[in-house]
Formats: sequence, structure tokens, C-alpha cells
Amino acid sequence: MHNSHVRRAVAGIALAVPVLALAGCPMPGATTTTPIFTGTNSYTGQVTQFGKAYPGATSIQLRYPTQTGGSRSSVITTDASGDFMVPTTTATESSYQFVWDLGGATASTTTTSFGDMIVTDPVTKPVVGKDNVTPGFTIETGWHLDAGIGVNATISATTGATFSFDTFAPQGAPAAAGPFEYQVFLQGAAGDQWSSAFQAFGTTAASASIAWNGQIGSTGSSNGGAFPAGAAAYMIKWETQGVTDGSKAFGQSLWIPVTIQ
Repeated sequence: MHNSHVRRAVAGIALAVPVLALAGCPMPGATTTTPIFTGTNSYTGQVTQFGKAYPGATSIQLRYPTQTGGSRSSVITTDASGDFMVPTTTATESSYQFVWDLGGATASTTTTSFGDMIVTDPVTKPVVGKDNVTPGFTIETGWHLDAGIGVNATISATTGATFSFDTFAPQGAPAAAGPFEYQVFLQGAAGDQWSSAFQAFGTTAASASIAWNGQIGSTGSSNGGAFPAGAAAYMIKWETQGVTDGSKAFGQSLWIPVTIQ
């Protein structure tokens, strides 16, 4: 089963949604706080969601694609407006990617953004913060997804299902230029799994659909038998097409809980 991304267990499907620290978020009408950018020997950025400051503290890492396995830096925490600062002594490689990772969160019926992990295109000419106000980078994390099989939907192991969704289009920079290819990964409470092959949808496709035959296993493999009934969850994974040197941008959606019948 092809799965080049980080795979996380869905043990019991009771996936804990990380609680983001909201302390410090300005109330309506309050004065916006000054970004945390200080000094000139650092790279500054902001995590955004649908073009607005990320709603609460979160964290990023640097990924070094030239190192074996794409080694990561330690966690860099943002402030309550998503602003962050990376000392130039930390970003010592010639090329690196920003990583934003919620750690395998689960969607709910009130979820707006379905982004869970985003690894940007490599950055080779970083911008050093100079004015202590303007971020040198914006990492856009918003993904509406508009999943055809929504949160808590029921799908059939007898007839299968079609997973339809809006393709991923990061708005910020350094984003992922694409075009992208996509994969569906489905897992049951007892660890039963199915995954599609990665499928490309072109440079202009706004939506995509990937079919599931109701079986355990993966697309192109032998029949693994009917997927057992009960609680399950699926995610959509994406990656840059045609990049083979380890520097591709990639990411995934939140887990979307469903019931197999």
C-alpha cells in the first residue's frame, strides 16, 4: 500500500482534537497586538487560515529535504495571531520547508477548515525580518475540502462509495505551487485499512473524486474482503506531482469520521 506520508493510527477512531491555546486572542474592537518579530537575525512569518491570522497559538517546524528522511527542527510556537520567528542560527541549511502539523486531528460537524498537515515548497532564498512588523512568509492552512461524504456520514461496504472533494489550493507563500495528486486513506476501528492510489487531477481541476469498492486493501492489490461494519474515518492526502528528490510539498486533511454499514 503506497503511503509516503506520515501514517497515524486511528485507534478506536476516538481521535482527540488538539485544543489550541486561545489565550491572548483579541476581543472584537480590541487593539491588535504587535507581532513578536524582534531583531534582524531571524526569519519572520505568519500562519493564516483563509487569508486571516490563525485563530490561536499553533506551531511550525522546519523540514530539511536535503537530509535523510527530511529531518525536522524543534517546534517553533507562534503567538495568538499566528506570528512566528525563526532565528537564522536555526535555519542553517541551504533549503528548507515549513511544516504545519496538527497531529492527526478529527473533523466535527462544525469544522470550517479541514487542513491537518501542510509541508510547503522548499525555501532557498529566505527573507530576513527587517521592520519587526511585516512577516516575511505567510503559510496558508485553510482548506474548505467540501467533502461529498461528510462528517458522520454512513457509507456501504457492499456497494462502496465515491469520495469527492475540492482539490487543495494554498493561498499563501511559500505555499505549494502544484499541480497536485491525491489519495484517500480509510481506516476502521479495528485497524482495517483501504487506500487508493495517488491520482492526478490536472492543473486547473477544482474538484476530484476517488472511488472505493468496499474492500480491505488498496487499489491495484488483491481483494482483501469486505470492509467490516462500524466506526471508521478517512483522510485525503495530497502531494506535488512529478517531484522525486524528496523536496515535494505534501499534506493531508483532518480525519473525517464515518460509519460503515
